Amino acid sequence: MKIKILGLAFPLFLASCSSLYSESFHAASAEDLLAPANIAVLPCISWPEKQAFSHSAPLVYDYSQMEKACKLYDTFILSSFNGQPFMKGKTPRLIQKALDTAGKPDLIAQLPRLIEGSALCDDCQGPLSYFRTTLFQNKGFQKWMIDFKKASPQSDALLLPVVFDHREVKDQDRGLDRALRSTKISLLLIRTYNDSIQWYSTRVGQTSSVFSSPAEFKWPDWSLVYEQVFIDSLWKDFPGYQIYRD
Repeated sequence: MKIKILGLAFPLFLASCSSLYSESFHAASAEDLLAPANIAVLPCISWPEKQAFSHSAPLVYDYSQMEKACKLYDTFILSSFNGQPFMKGKTPRLIQKALDTAGKPDLIAQLPRLIEGSALCDDCQGPLSYFRTTLFQNKGFQKWMIDFKKASPQSDALLLPVVFDHREVKDQDRGLDRALRSTKISLLLIRTYNDSIQWYSTRVGQTSSVFSSPAEFKWPDWSLVYEQVFIDSLWKDFPGYQIYRD
């Protein structure tokens, strides 16, 4: 099965083996419900392995697949802006052009390094709590935000896609050997005027196969995982976002 990136027309598919993981977040004020006039869409980042979360087992990353997942995520994000009357997004290409003009061409590449170099957060459940309790307190990240706002002053918010806890493992399920692939993705909307998170969403996708002998071993297809996360419900309650149904 091949994954299809169709934006708002993407089929709602959720395998029975998947489960949703979410850090709770609710709009604190009417201001949070207002759609930003101009959103800077950043390219997807792979979460550094060092910054594990308290709910996670030791991470087993497949970095080549994380890179592929990020490319699919970027395509899905940009396609989701199509036909949206209340959302205006600046593509990663336009943002990079603004950074180049401002003499900050490596600014986006610095973000994963800032995350990796920040203090560990033993109590963090995911990117939301990590950004709030740790990264926003990091002086390096505070300077990063200042530099970004100078380079792209018309951006009212940043939209950051994240792929994290991306893994493939072998374990056992009811006495049978199992091959499991899974990923978690997050999407954060950060207001630039006060460096706070306006909206956050996360999803989990996983699929597995069982085998009774080494000769039967086969990894399940990653596309079955991606079909569970790149869907329009990821945008639920996003300020100004309209979900259309056929």
